[in-house]
Amino acid sequence: MKSLTMDGFVKVLENSVNFAFENSDIPNKRVRFRWVVYNPEYALTSSIETLLANFRSDQNVDEMLNTDYRADLGLFISGRTYSNAYGISDIRQFEDPGTSHRHAVVSFRAMLAPRWTLAHELTHLLGADHNWCDNVPCNTCFPPTCNERNYCNHGYRFDAGELERKTIHAIINSNGLVRILHFSNPNVDFLGEPTGVYGDEPAYNAQIIRNTGCPVSAYVASPEVKAMISGPPKLCGGINGAFSETIYYANILQPAQGFPGQPPYTVSWWWNETGVFTYQAPDELLGTGNQITLTDVPACNYFTLHIRVRSDDGLYFTASKLIFTGLCEECQEERVVKTDDLLSGVRAIKVFPNPTSGEFTVEFHTEGEPDDALIFISSMDGKIRYDLGRRLISKGVNRILLDLKDLPNGLYNVHFVGARQNFTAPVTLQKSKP
Repeated sequence: MKSLTMDGFVKVLENSVNFAFENSDIPNKRVRFRWVVYNPEYALTSSIETLLANFRSDQNVDEMLNTDYRADLGLFISGRTYSNAYGISDIRQFEDPGTSHRHAVVSFRAMLAPRWTLAHELTHLLGADHNWCDNVPCNTCFPPTCNERNYCNHGYRFDAGELERKTIHAIINSNGLVRILHFSNPNVDFLGEPTGVYGDEPAYNAQIIRNTGCPVSAYVASPEVKAMISGPPKLCGGINGAFSETIYYANILQPAQGFPGQPPYTVSWWWNETGVFTYQAPDELLGTGNQITLTDVPACNYFTLHIRVRSDDGLYFTASKLIFTGLCEECQEERVVKTDDLLSGVRAIKVFPNPTSGEFTVEFHTEGEPDDALIFISSMDGKIRYDLGRRLISKGVNRILLDLKDLPNGLYNVHFVGARQNFTAPVTLQKSKP
């Protein structure tokens, strides 16, 4: 087994934050990390508060951030374990507006799952807050300062999939389990439950993060042109029910002057069910322009919305967004994937039972010639969980029995990749408590 390289490790850290941004519908934020080996004497302190204070006042650190790397934020990753915390940072909305809010400390052992402390501390610097009010209306906690500090924008605890869940900024207490890779957002669901609604009070850290500008006044625009799609990650209705028109926007980050990818831009919108685009069938062109209005759901369960952008100097760049429809009531029964003629003769893909407690069947009909297909199961973060090898897909009805009982509850995709048949079927795993 190959060990993870430092570049690979840094990419994992980036993805832990960027996946959370994507999961929470924060299209205008992305992070890029640079790893710097730095071991000052004060790193040996046994107090995480003292380490943060020294890191914040270290002129060498500011020189690196301002001059050497032109970075927004500095996170000190400590190999030590602290008795009172796994991380610490300045919460942007609590401090004097003149404070830079760019320094944080994270313990190595808690950077990633199940605590996601790196994403937790970094986004404190953008204004995200804890669930100080313990999920009760914000006007009942810490009076009289509650209304002065926007306590409605906090982490959130809720029940989904028969387990207690916590968004990244919800406090993990003695009775808690783990955090999900989401910031609180009342408009985004996890296993069918909103990730930020308590009665009439919204927990909405995603909005705070989305609206936060660059914390560093000397910020330099990225020389790389980038595109993102903003809009809801879940749609209901359309195929079997009512549908409200929904607008999606193309967000383009322009590069600094002199770098490739200069405006104006030409945007074309596409969709398919595979997420791989060649701009020919089965890909379907939806329209052009900086926004697109969907008047129907193209496919039940999920589909991929995609933009292809051409800059004035001839550079092409793209962005994709996975849109879920499978958790809507109209799509629950048997979860039939609408394929028609899009997948080389494969029709009427069914996954049942769905949700499943473990075993389930994928049934589909193909009119094509027999095919040798590779089958694997992935989680929603793109990681391959099972590689099931190759199976023969015959002409006519195919039924394949699969099992997810060794995986945790959540959403998964079953992939069939062959020379003539290539499709994906979603499945939800919901195991009962032992």
